[in-house]
Amino acid sequence: MKHLAGVQAIHKRLIRRLALMGIAIALLLGMGVWLFQHDRIGSEIVERAGHSVELLNEELRPYLDAAGRPDRAALQREVSRFAVHVLRSSAGHFAAVNIYSPGFDLWAQVEDPVYGNLEAIRHALDQIQKPPAAAELPHTRSFHIAGRLHLQTMAALSDQEGRTAAYIVAIYALSAQGMDDIRRNTIRAVMAVIGIVIATTALLYPVIVALLRSLAGASLNLLDSHLETLKLLGSAIAKRDHDTDLHNHRVTIAAVHLAEACGLTAADLQNLIKGAFLHDVGKLAIPDNILLKAGPLNAEEFTVMQGHVRHGMDIVRRSKWLADAAPVVGYHHERFNGGGYCDGLQGAAIPLTARIFAVADVFDALTSQRPYKKAFPLEQTMRLMEESRGTHFDPDVLKRFMPMAPKLHAELVGSTPAQLEEHLQRIINTYFTPEKMIDEF
Repeated sequence: MKHLAGVQAIHKRLIRRLALMGIAIALLLGMGVWLFQHDRIGSEIVERAGHSVELLNEELRPYLDAAGRPDRAALQREVSRFAVHVLRSSAGHFAAVNIYSPGFDLWAQVEDPVYGNLEAIRHALDQIQKPPAAAELPHTRSFHIAGRLHLQTMAALSDQEGRTAAYIVAIYALSAQGMDDIRRNTIRAVMAVIGIVIATTALLYPVIVALLRSLAGASLNLLDSHLETLKLLGSAIAKRDHDTDLHNHRVTIAAVHLAEACGLTAADLQNLIKGAFLHDVGKLAIPDNILLKAGPLNAEEFTVMQGHVRHGMDIVRRSKWLADAAPVVGYHHERFNGGGYCDGLQGAAIPLTARIFAVADVFDALTSQRPYKKAFPLEQTMRLMEESRGTHFDPDVLKRFMPMAPKLHAELVGSTPAQLEEHLQRIINTYFTPEKMIDEF
């Protein structure tokens, strides 16, 4: 299958991206579930502690009287019995319970004798000096002692008439088993979410791959069509002007080698190659009596000839795929000192791809035979180009070109048309293969 390697490369890229996306989504959802579980468990503990306080209030109600003083001994006995023993469970228990009068005098105080961190509990209770406003009740806060979760609850206790008769400040300690249950349930929930995401990704993968293969095949065929059109159009332009398309082959090869030496990116090289093939596409709009004139052009004819640059830009900009050839098509006749056409750009204002192509284009024009001139020897060509350093050519680009020129000249001059075409095809395969194009995928 044509471009099989490209499809496989896209396939591998998809596997990696799907895996990374699945992992990222799983981790994000897992973190969300962890936070949700943490909040939910906290709410459950608050609810459990609040329910326990309500049960205790029911038991203590007969001993409370907002109008008088309660039987403190009976109150102490009932608080100890119910809070420490009746309300103890595997999930947790009350480590300490204080009952205060409406004026916040201590009426009863119970501590769990088997609890091992009573000093910390007492310190927490000592921080409370007065009851909060009624609007703030019930009031709760959580904290950790020795790695265990504790909940401090403050609430009003009512008598049998429903009047506020006392206040309770209790510290509920979550048991080690309760903490383990929380961790275990949370981990299970997180793992379940991660498993669901991974399973969903795995189930969707074959569907996505099937769609991708169809899309990749169509895309690669479209790429082939684009490249074929590019070569055919470039060949048609060259044949109209030079009888053969060898000029396009040579100048494209030279421009690519120079661009590589200048460190251009793969994307810029793609644009340069398109521009090199189509640099004279605007000559399709130039009349034959001017384009094919054997002698020198007069001033009026030269003005018409200069118009091929604007015609070329207008042509390539009509195609989305060819539009990025415009910098070479439109500015390869600009000069570094501003003396060129069509806009008289100067220095760095000229696109780098156009500055590179200008060197390659003049080099090929000087070293190639034309109907009106013989090919210049390499030494004479180098001397003429050096004389145009800083005027016609970018000095930095020319500096990179001069050392490679002898080898490049020998290769271009010594190659047959078939070898030039093969060389050019290797360049196209390097920069327009699916492996390069999937960087945009």
